[in-house]
This record gives sequence, structure tokens and C-alpha cells, in this order.
Amino acid sequence: MLEPAGHKDVLFVFEHPGPWARYRCDHQAEQLEFLGGTADVVQLEHVDLPTTVDHYDCFVLNRVPWSEEVATFVDLAHERKRPVLYDTDDLNFDATLERYFAFLDGWPEEDRRRQAERFAGYRRTLEASDGAIVSTQPLAEQAARVVSRVGVAHNAVSEEMVGRADEALAAERGRDATTIAYLSGTRTHDRDFLEAADAVLAALRADRKLRLLIVGKLQLDSRFDRFAKQIERLPLQPWDSLPRVIRTRVDVNLAPLEPENLVTDCKSCVKYLEAALVGVPTIASPRPDFRRAIEDGRNGFLADDATAWHDRLQALIASPELRRDLGAAAYEDVRRNHTTRVSAPRLRDTLPVRMTA
Repeated sequence: MLEPAGHKDVLFVFEHPGPWARYRCDHQAEQLEFLGGTADVVQLEHVDLPTTVDHYDCFVLNRVPWSEEVATFVDLAHERKRPVLYDTDDLNFDATLERYFAFLDGWPEEDRRRQAERFAGYRRTLEASDGAIVSTQPLAEQAARVVSRVGVAHNAVSEEMVGRADEALAAERGRDATTIAYLSGTRTHDRDFLEAADAVLAALRADRKLRLLIVGKLQLDSRFDRFAKQIERLPLQPWDSLPRVIRTRVDVNLAPLEPENLVTDCKSCVKYLEAALVGVPTIASPRPDFRRAIEDGRNGFLADDATAWHDRLQALIASPELRRDLGAAAYEDVRRNHTTRVSAPRLRDTLPVRMTA
């Protein structure tokens, strides 16, 4: 259990570990430290929230659902005039948007009901908070429907991620065949992959030496069965192993997202960032945060229809030089614009605490 001692600027609290907790808690805490601030990061089950109120100036709750404990804590924080902010990098606080959540496809009705209750719990915490911190501008617009104060803190890569990427860059590429990859993570991305599926199928058909690497639990449809010998799979990778996987096994990174979907419109561009760290080019759907990061044709490609996906994928498969140039531009971009150290000053306008640096 966290035992508060002394006084610090911010306590970041997350319910469950995962990439969201790293990007939204650990990385923001690192940014705060670059600004001369102090912070702790703790999982909800390892802290008695009401006992922390006198030990921090501000509290950030990442995906923390409403409960009696949270209610007591928020009341105490408000009595002490300590701001409480809800933080998320997903549109997870509106149960009426159920149809946009791909991970619910095929779920039993009882499981869907429980998930709706969880969304409602997130929303209740958001409503009771003094404001919100989110990862993208579209997500800020959605949160602003619930609370008046919303700040955007874009996801950024940490110092340790940069270090792991630098180590991976020294590794030898362990392949001869060109490999395109989709780092799916979970089955929530099945609908997303359909955006690029036709282009990938055409590429596999045109070049029998081409390889498709799937990392995670993506379910390919039956059209891919005939290309089984060209498809490789890896289980979901620990974040600190991912740079080496991308560096040694991937030539082209795919980041498709389902169109006309409020949830995917709010997604951040971490798939671009993680590939860019090791100089691998990305083709992405032009959802807003990817448009923010990728200048089409300079440090990556954007593709919004089947023709664009086909043409851009074929161009990268055919040209090692183009892959090298776009990858190098992405490498420079992520280090110049998207690290916790570089982006730390933007946190000044987001967190209501004084910073000395």
C-alpha cells in the first residue's frame, strides 16, 4: 500500500495496469519531473485514497470508476480545495456509444450490461471531477460535453522507451523477405484491420515472398487462409520488447482505424510513435491524431480508402529507399516532437500545480 509521507505535487491513480497507465500516468509523471515537479503513481487497489488528500496538491484519476471510496475521497479533496482530474486516452465514459466499441462484438448480453455499468462508473467519476485530461483533441471535445475544464496532454514516449529503441537499433535485422506488420494487441482491432485488409491481400497475392506479421489477437478472415505460409504470428508483446521486434522483423507498420466511428476518431497515434522510434515507416488511417503527427509522404503515409491503402502499401513494398527515407523522417520527428522531455512544457497548461522549471 502507498503510505503518503511529506508533500508532492500530483498523485496519479490508475485502476488496472496496461499501456494506458504507462502513457497516461508514468509518462505524465516523468514530464512533471522534467518541469521540476514531484509525483507518485499508484494502482487503485494499493492506495487508501482518503488518506492521501493532505499529501498532494492535485489528483489525476486514470480510468477510475465511481465507488463509495472514490466519492469519499472526492468530497475530502474538494473540502481541502485539491483539484481532482479524470484522465483517459479512450472514449470510455459514454455507454450510449456502445455500437462503436468493436471489443463488444459477440459478447453475451450480461457481459455487455456489466461493461455499460463500467462506462457509467467512469462517467460518474468524470462528472464529479474538476476537469479532465485527455490525449487527443476529438476526445477533448467529447469530454467537454460533461465537464467544462478539459486539457489535452498528447501521448508521448518516455525516456526508457527511447533508450530501449536505441538498444534495438543496434540489433541486426533478422530477415530477408519484406515484412508488413499489424501490431494489434487485442481483438478490439478486428474491425480496424478491415480498412487495410484488401490492400494486404493484394500485396500477398502479388509477391509470394512477402510476409505479414500479426502481433496480438487479431482474427483474420477466411480470405487469408490461402496465404497461411506467408503469415507469421507473435503473441502480445511486453512494451519493452516491442522496439526490438519492430526493428528486427518489420519493414512497414500498418495502423488502420475504422472510419465514421467516434471511438476511433479519438484514438492517439501511439502505433506511429512506437514504430518511428526505430525508424520503421507507418501507413495509417487519417484519424485526427495521426494527421497531427504524420505529414503524408514525408514521415509516413495516410490512407483513407482502398485505393490509397493499395497504392501506398505497394510503393513501400517496392522501394527500400522510400522505406528508409520515410522511416528516417519518422525517427527524427518522434525524437524532436513526441518525447516526454520535449513535450513536458505543454503540461504546464494542463495540470493546476506550480512547476519550478
